[in-house]
Amino acid sequence: MRKVKKFLILIFSIIFILIGIIYVTSPLWVRYAIFYVLNRNFGESFKVEDVRYVFPDKIQIAKLELGNFASFSNVSLSIGDAIKLSPITLELIKPKIIIIHDEKGEWKFPEIPGIGKSGTSSQNISIELKGKIKDGIFVIRDLKLKKDIEINKVNGDLSYKNQVVNYNVATILEDGQNIKAYGYYNFSKLSGDLTFEFKNTNATIWAPIFLPDMFKVEKGTFSGWFNTKGDKDKWSYSGEIDAKDIKGSISGVPGIIENVYTKVKINNENISIVQGNGVWFEALVNFSGKVAPNPDIQISFKNLNGEKIDKEFLNSAL
Repeated sequence: MRKVKKFLILIFSIIFILIGIIYVTSPLWVRYAIFYVLNRNFGESFKVEDVRYVFPDKIQIAKLELGNFASFSNVSLSIGDAIKLSPITLELIKPKIIIIHDEKGEWKFPEIPGIGKSGTSSQNISIELKGKIKDGIFVIRDLKLKKDIEINKVNGDLSYKNQVVNYNVATILEDGQNIKAYGYYNFSKLSGDLTFEFKNTNATIWAPIFLPDMFKVEKGTFSGWFNTKGDKDKWSYSGEIDAKDIKGSISGVPGIIENVYTKVKINNENISIVQGNGVWFEALVNFSGKVAPNPDIQISFKNLNGEKIDKEFLNSAL
């Protein structure tokens, strides 16, 4: 009889242990745990789809959305602390992150869920994230142009702690365009320091963002850098652009300017041309000076055909 009892106890013990193992390794509780962590840190403006737990410390999420701030797919999490669910190491495959360039020309991150406009939050933001980005998509949403500019195949690192995100990402596209971005943004203080570096980028895409409306670019490349830093409503801007093989026009000036090579400096609203040269109506032209806000450009010509230019001015006036 005692042997039977011991045998039954052993069987039940094994069954309970198996049930415990199945429960611990089951994906059933993981979805609720993820909901709890996200709700605690970011409020209710999030969505998760197809959450799977890989024993002992891996979580895979097919899709994770944080309001209008970011959309992540195929997220793989490595949990550093099973009790606090933090720090968490992420592997983000093809994440989509949106940065806004508003009508005033200011760069802004969309409001992150769980943090109010004042930069404060009723949530206890304690989560710590460290992540690797693979084949990401950064979207620059230009509200003035009313268009989205997508930068694909972005790879790099990011981290999030105490409402501050740090990032360092880069991409090299098939046509030789090289784009790099790095810096930080504090969602609590609404402050940051963000830098873009670019080489051989398509001037037709970036000219409407960096240059005044008076310039219309049809072809060429940009290389250089752009930085914005500050907090709340006080932001400063600076940068340098080397423009090569530019073809385009200037509002109010007839004809096309071709083979333009120039260096442009940006200091807040002040945009100036350090040196520039090109071809206008088959004449060599050199130019430099202030472009904005009050244009003051010095121009010199070589081999200028006055008769041809007079004819073009007359045709444009008709």
